[in-house]
Amino acid sequence: MIQSNYFQTNEDLQEHFNELIDWNEIVPIYENQFSDSKLYLER
Repeated sequence: MIQSNYFQTNEDLQEHFNELIDWNEIVPIYENQFSDSKLYLER
């Protein structure tokens, strides 16, 4: 069993995750511009 969390102890990985990745660009593309949630708003 793994006792530690590699993400918590790796500053480079944290920097990429928190500062360098443009989540506002990636997430809408991955989620297809949230088209399924828009269906529920129209009801």
